[in-house]
Amino acid sequence: MEFFGILLTEPSSYLCQIFLKIMPPDDIHKFLINNSFMDVTEIESYRTLFPDLDRFEKEQRQGQGTGSGSGSGSGLVHQGSDNNRWEGILSVFPHMYAGGYVREPPERRSFFVMLEDLDPEYRMLDFEAGLTKDQLVASLRDLARFHATCYAYGQVKKIDFRQVRRN
Repeated sequence: MEFFGILLTEPSSYLCQIFLKIMPPDDIHKFLINNSFMDVTEIESYRTLFPDLDRFEKEQRQGQGTGSGSGSGSGLVHQGSDNNRWEGILSVFPHMYAGGYVREPPERRSFFVMLEDLDPEYRMLDFEAGLTKDQLVASLRDLARFHATCYAYGQVKKIDFRQVRRN
C-alpha cells in the first residue's frame, strides 16, 4: 500500500497535515484489498463503528446504559491507577477527515482515506529494538480496553461481529 503525506494550507495560514491512503498500484496489494475489503471495513469503521462505540462508552460511563445491568455503567469502569489516562475510544484513533471507495466494477475498484497525521506527536519505532515494558503495557492496556468496549457494545446491542458481512 502506498502512503502519501499532503500539507494543506488555507489563506488564514492555518496548517493541516493529513495522511492519505489510496489503492496501491501493484497487483499483489490490489488483490489483497479486493478480496478482503479492508478498505471498506476501515472506512465504515471510521464512519459508523467508532462514533457508535464512543457514544456507547459515554452512555455506559454516565450510567445510562440500555443493556443488561442498565443504569450501572459498571461494564466499562476501568480498574487501576490510570483511569484518568483513558480518554475514550476515539482517543486511540486518528480523526478521519474523508474517505470513500468504489466497489464495482472490480476493475475500477479504488479507495481513499484522509486521516489526521499524528506526526510529529507520534513516530515509528525501531522494530528491531522492540518496545519497552512501559510501551508494551500501555499498548496492551489500550488494546484490551478497545476490545472490551467492542465486546460490551456487541452484547448490549446484540451484534455478533463475527457475522457482520461486508455488503
